[in-house]
Amino acid sequence: MHYIPFLLIVAFIFAPKLPYIGKSKSPRLVVVGLMVLSLLFTMSTGESDKGAASIEALKEKAVNATVATKYSESVLVDYTEKSFPKLFAQWGKDGVARIKENDKKALEYAASSNRCDKVEYVAFSDKESVYPNRIVSFADCENGERFYYDDSKDVKYAVAESEKAVTEGSAYSVCKDMVRSELNYPSTLDVRLLDSRINKNQTTGNVVVVLGFNAKNGFGVQEEHKARCVVTNNGEAEIALIE
Repeated sequence: MHYIPFLLIVAFIFAPKLPYIGKSKSPRLVVVGLMVLSLLFTMSTGESDKGAASIEALKEKAVNATVATKYSESVLVDYTEKSFPKLFAQWGKDGVARIKENDKKALEYAASSNRCDKVEYVAFSDKESVYPNRIVSFADCENGERFYYDDSKDVKYAVAESEKAVTEGSAYSVCKDMVRSELNYPSTLDVRLLDSRINKNQTTGNVVVVLGFNAKNGFGVQEEHKARCVVTNNGEAEIALIE
């Protein structure tokens, strides 16, 4: 508020030039007051905007400082032609340079998530990548979380594989339907709940369902069985009879 005296001086300089309103001279003072209030509002609004921007800048700086403590470039793979001859043969030197750059982005991507305590390993994903236009790298954290970074996608926020997983209830329903489709007599399916379990793999985001059940075989005889279903975080599923 150190600029108030200056505003008053400016206002009173221009006040004599203002016309009287009616027979009273007081309107000049009213106008002067309005001028001062208007200038004060304008200047205070500007300072508020600057203050808000300054606070946001400090927040961003604090976040960046926190993220920086969660990783080190020492966890990156050092791709050399001697150690990775097949990789260089397929992608070439320029392609490997792009892979290295993508690995660094995957490192920062994972570290930016609250779900990652500290990045412990980053590498190129040969399975997810498609030559020559799609490069995918993954980053594993000490707490078991995994993140994939795809250079062909524009993503703003890091999402762990565990966050993409289907619910346990959905995985159970999928597995039960798959088991029923394998039976000679689907209507005879009787799930043994106490002999069943569901587990979610934190790293991959896959949900594994082991289903104990009774059902009639081709001869109409009731038998005990167990099936193992794996439901991936993209909705795909596979089944295998284990007993």
